[in-house]
Amino acid sequence: MSDFIGYMIQKTPDTEVDTARLSELLDKVGIKVNLINRETVTLLTFSINNERYEKATKRNAGRNKKNTRVRRTSEVFVYAQKHTVAQTAEFCQISVRTYQRRLKEVRDDGGWNINNNGYFGE
Repeated sequence: MSDFIGYMIQKTPDTEVDTARLSELLDKVGIKVNLINRETVTLLTFSINNERYEKATKRNAGRNKKNTRVRRTSEVFVYAQKHTVAQTAEFCQISVRTYQRRLKEVRDDGGWNINNNGYFGE
C-alpha cells in the first residue's frame, strides 16, 4: 500500500537537480519523489511505499532482552555460597560483569547477607 502527498511549487533553475538528489536519498526508505511540470504549475509529489518505509524505520535495533527472573538478594547470597561467580551470574541470567557490578553495589551498601529480601541489583 502507498500514500501520496503532492505540493504546488514555484520552479527555480535548481529544482530538477534538487528533486533528483532528494529522490535518490529518499528512495532508500521507500519514498519516491517526482516533479510534474504542467502548463501553469509545477507539482512536487511524494509517493510512500509503506512496507519499505516501515522496514527502514522499524529495524528492531539493540540487544534482544532475555526473559529474566528478578532474584532476591537473599536467594543470590545462598546460591553464591556453593557456586562459582560464572554459575551465579548464569543463575541470575545476567553477564558475569553485570553480576560483579551488582555484587559490588550490594556489598558497598552493606546488604550482602541472607536477611536482605530486596531485589538483587536494585
